Amino acid sequence: MHERQAPQLQHLLWLAGLNGVWLPLAALAGVWWALRRRHWLDVWCVVWLLPIVELSSFGNLNQWSQRTALDPLQVLYPLGIAWHATIIPLPLLAARALQPLGAWIARAGNWQRYLTLSLGALLAVLALGIGLQQQLVQWSHGRVMAITGALATPADIAAYDWLRANTPPTALLLNYPGRFEGQWAPVIAERPAVFIRDQLFYIGANGLRSVQPALEAAYMNPDRPAACAQLRVQAIAYLVVPQALAHPERWQQQLRWRAPAVWAQRPRFEASACLALRADFDGAQVWQVIGAS
Repeated sequence: MHERQAPQLQHLLWLAGLNGVWLPLAALAGVWWALRRRHWLDVWCVVWLLPIVELSSFGNLNQWSQRTALDPLQVLYPLGIAWHATIIPLPLLAARALQPLGAWIARAGNWQRYLTLSLGALLAVLALGIGLQQQLVQWSHGRVMAITGALATPADIAAYDWLRANTPPTALLLNYPGRFEGQWAPVIAERPAVFIRDQLFYIGANGLRSVQPALEAAYMNPDRPAACAQLRVQAIAYLVVPQALAHPERWQQQLRWRAPAVWAQRPRFEASACLALRADFDGAQVWQVIGAS
């Protein structure tokens, strides 16, 4: 695997940032209490941290792996190890750091009553958040971290459902080439697509990656004659247009905290000589390539 990544100490700094800084610090304090108690769960969490640090940052096991014929670490994603593998041990160890607070509460009188009141208040806040989710999202714009990711609106899902119900299983889709906005198309439509949630360790994806630049140009400039030729050569059956391309301003009314990742350029699909509109769900569109094999 030529896409193997190298472990580096920088990953520990990224780990701290991705986990909110305070959580790793609290977990470090929790290690001391965990080693004092030596409960099996505490020992398990501490031991779990050792390979996380080693695999993500030092790379001794990685070097050993490369000397073997099997090479069990041939797909090594050290940043992913530093980020994802900590989701269980860090919160548990951080909770262990609250041991003194728990002991103090246990000695206090009527702690069950205060706990009941606190849980009741928390449940009330959660219920209020569910009931006012739209207002909460709008209020939080600009106040919280700009969360991003692959998102499909109800209109997008309707377009993908239409594709799943009305196209052959082998129909190749050309979805939006930008980040995130078109990446649910192959998942929900259950059809092969050109732009996917790519990862460094995907095997056999180089052929797909090699045609993406030309098909990106065809998607963004469909009114050019060369675009139709490229679509037919690559056997593209349908173009999928996300709702965010037609209505980018609607993101503030949706459950998202960052504007859609669409470019300012707006493709003129209606001016293409080889595209025919087959479905339109409030801006989420499906265009068929005429003459595709």
